Amino acid sequence: MSHFTVLVIGNDPEGQLEPYYEDKEVEPYERDCSCAKWKAKSIVTARIEKEYKSFQQLRDDYHSMPAEKQTTDAWKKHIAKYLELEEKYLKEIIAKTKSDPKCPDCKGKGKYMTTYNPDSKWDWYQMGGRWSGFFKLTPNAKAKRKAFEAKRLKATKLASAHIGVKPFLLGALIGEGKIVDKIFDVDQCKKGDVDWKGMVEGNKQRSIDLFNEMKAKAMNEDKEVSPSNLEFIYGIKPDQTVEEFAEEEAKVFTFAVVKDGKWYQKGDMGWWGMTSNEKDDDKWIKEWNKLVMSLPPDTLLTMYDCHI
Repeated sequence: MSHFTVLVIGNDPEGQLEPYYEDKEVEPYERDCSCAKWKAKSIVTARIEKEYKSFQQLRDDYHSMPAEKQTTDAWKKHIAKYLELEEKYLKEIIAKTKSDPKCPDCKGKGKYMTTYNPDSKWDWYQMGGRWSGFFKLTPNAKAKRKAFEAKRLKATKLASAHIGVKPFLLGALIGEGKIVDKIFDVDQCKKGDVDWKGMVEGNKQRSIDLFNEMKAKAMNEDKEVSPSNLEFIYGIKPDQTVEEFAEEEAKVFTFAVVKDGKWYQKGDMGWWGMTSNEKDDDKWIKEWNKLVMSLPPDTLLTMYDCHI
């Protein structure tokens, strides 16, 4: 499944996320069935396997290549012919393929009634989550928050004597404990309290450290950092310099934004981190900045780790 970042702008952030819950039932409506599409794809897959190779064969051939040649670009070239054939053959038969009479949903009619939320984007979420401490606070905002947390900790410790909460757990409950490594400081704050420049500089330094660490492991022939893993897991492309990598990773944005209850996104997020209809970084960052950077300083910003 997939995790992705969502920035919710304004008050009642969870209320703004609620319309996009996958399991939210809506009034029954008629929906196109995809059984004909999958039937056509099955026919095409069998044809390609007979005339060329199966996708599994292509995968096995790719993984038999020397590790240093297993890059994202190499994989794209490796499966290019298969994808071309698939697109060509699907165009030939998709219009002729009828819905499956055995389909449990449409029973061959091509449409079926459903209460599935057509606006679904997530099935669960967590504030911060894998991106805990997403926002870096300005020194002034950090000092104010520290003073507030100290007062709250004192008050909570007094209350704990009556309810039996262990002191070490108190810290974790109110953010004093370190449950996960934080990126910066907080998951929710006012827009004017964010040190945007500091976030860029911090991201850049963290990227430089990651690049140098992974390259050092690669020199020691660590299996964790094969060329394919470097790119797929860490985003370090072949022949990319540390400066190029740091510049790319320093940019501040999220995959999606919710503002006034409306959902904006870089692309359609699917399973296993796969996306479709994706905008390039420059286009999306321009849109993201327009949504975020013009906001009044007292606007509430909340970062969520959403899952689908």
